[in-house]
Amino acid sequence: MVSSVLLMLVVSQSASLFSQSLGALGKARLRDSVNAAIAADLEQVRHEVFTWAADTTPSVDGQLSYSPIASACNAGTLATSLLSDRSSTLPTQATLSSQALPGISIHRTINVDPNDADVLLVRYSTSGSTLVSVDQNTALVPPAQGWCP
Repeated sequence: MVSSVLLMLVVSQSASLFSQSLGALGKARLRDSVNAAIAADLEQVRHEVFTWAADTTPSVDGQLSYSPIASACNAGTLATSLLSDRSSTLPTQATLSSQALPGISIHRTINVDPNDADVLLVRYSTSGSTLVSVDQNTALVPPAQGWCP
């Protein structure tokens, strides 16, 4: 009788541990999916920033050259000009969603750094009710800045 009670206790604790392990594995997979979605979107944002004001005509050496707006260079407002020029492809507010992320919305905001108007601040966050909480910030500088007169 005592050995049966001990066996039941061990089995129930093992089942509980197994259940918690499966839950943690599922949450880790979900976090990986969220991070992959953020990385893919951030790569698209970087591409838009990289190609803004680029001269796309082929050069002899294969290097890109840039023609930034002179007034934005002089005023130090390249990021503001970039957001204005690319407002359709880089909206300041966006929500990422994916079939791989059921019930999770990732919010992206793009702002100009208040301390340096040549820098874009990109922030990704999830709402507080999701299983996975994310708050990721990235600063991007347009390469066109190096071509300012």
